[in-house]
Amino acid sequence: MADTRHVGNDYSLYVNPTSEPALPDEITNYTLVGLEIGHEISTSAAEIAASDKTSGAWSNTFTGEQNYTLTVTGHLAKDGNAGVDILETANLATTSSGKLVYWLSTTNATGDDQRRGSARVTEFAITENNGEMATFTCTLSGVGAYTKEDVDA
Repeated sequence: MADTRHVGNDYSLYVNPTSEPALPDEITNYTLVGLEIGHEISTSAAEIAASDKTSGAWSNTFTGEQNYTLTVTGHLAKDGNAGVDILETANLATTSSGKLVYWLSTTNATGDDQRRGSARVTEFAITENNGEMATFTCTLSGVGAYTKEDVDA
């Protein structure tokens, strides 16, 4: 049975290549890349060994460095390629700062979950087949933590 938590059906990916917007949860501060076919966000944390003689040699760990990766596949925006061009340009950049984008994944429907953050474009692909919708796939490697929040009115 499907989960009814999300009221919107269509997640879209938005990006901003210059700086974190003053209002980072508003789609008007980003450029639309396209409608998401699907996305996966995965997080991980390194473990630092922390056992001592009082633990009876049983291991214990602390959380070390944390990171996330966002992989998105989607259809290109029908009204132009500006968003996908931002991703491709960032992917082709040869500096760390040139690869940085600010992203927002949202349905823009009040009450839905949305996620946003800053990341470096580490993988990018575009597929353009004759007679079919063009698609993109990108991998964004997080810079800092991402934010998960509800879309507000």
